[in-house]
Amino acid sequence: MDLNDYGPFAAVVAIAAALVSTFALLLIKSVGRLKKWTWLIHDAPDFLVAAGARAFAVGMIALTFLTINSSNALFFSLGSIIFAGTMVYLVSKFNKMRKIHIHGIPVSDADGTHAVDKDGNKKYEYIIIGTESTMNSQSKGDFININKQYGPTSLDDFISGLPTPYDVKAVWSPEHLAEIGNRLTMLLMGIVLCGVMALYLAASSVEAFLRVPAIPDQETVSE
Repeated sequence: MDLNDYGPFAAVVAIAAALVSTFALLLIKSVGRLKKWTWLIHDAPDFLVAAGARAFAVGMIALTFLTINSSNALFFSLGSIIFAGTMVYLVSKFNKMRKIHIHGIPVSDADGTHAVDKDGNKKYEYIIIGTESTMNSQSKGDFININKQYGPTSLDDFISGLPTPYDVKAVWSPEHLAEIGNRLTMLLMGIVLCGVMALYLAASSVEAFLRVPAIPDQETVSE
């Protein structure tokens, strides 16, 4: 297959893939810096959160570098769109899980006021929580009784009112909380991998297309 056989179509697809990939990467800002989520893996170095995704991405980049050329660049550009679409889906899924399972506990200063960072943003200590349906039997019964006695009560109010405030392991099993953390971590790894590959494949496709020698004009041939 020669990209020239497709005329301007190949260039349009390659450039569109680059734009889609770039736009998809902007959605990563809704997730935040990867370092922000390293606490999901307890007792492990920060780099392990994305080590697998980065290693796989390096391998994919090397394979792409060795195989991409003017005859297959169109397929790689379509691949970048697939990676970008997958990344958008993973970001959406991660945000949905984050809203359900990530709970922020306000950090207080010595004077009892809400602590802020150097940029003036309020500080929170984040923990993983489950849902009402996954509580252990004792906690689920206590939660139901509190709702009956005091009216609708949020999970936040419930776990903050425990004998040891925010002792989530007394409400959900450690295994269940660890499973949630692992799922969030895998989603983050998928987001990193898809984001890197979408941008690299799109850029490589455009570069491969630009390397295609121009077809000489008929007048030039006749001369």
